[in-house]
Amino acid sequence: MSDLKSAACGAGCDQTSPGALDKKQSQSSATDAPIVTVPSPCIDICKIDGNTGLCIGCLRTRDEIRGWKNMPDDLRLQMIDELSLRRVELETGKTETP
Repeated sequence: MSDLKSAACGAGCDQTSPGALDKKQSQSSATDAPIVTVPSPCIDICKIDGNTGLCIGCLRTRDEIRGWKNMPDDLRLQMIDELSLRRVELETGKTETP
């Protein structure tokens, strides 16, 4: 399993809605939430495409969405770069299912 996937899955990999963890994180009190320096790519269009398995808003998988809160910043930055590549692949029709 790649670093991104293992960090994204984190502990538990529950069945919450795709954007729920990002939203819960922003609603947490300052003492509960870790300090986040890399903002979430969530744009509040939380729907998973059945063909690609990616959120149509942010292009992350369910596991990547769930794991964002516990992911270290270096992996978050790596994921942001990967999301840019995914967008290009989707726009050019060269999509691979993650």
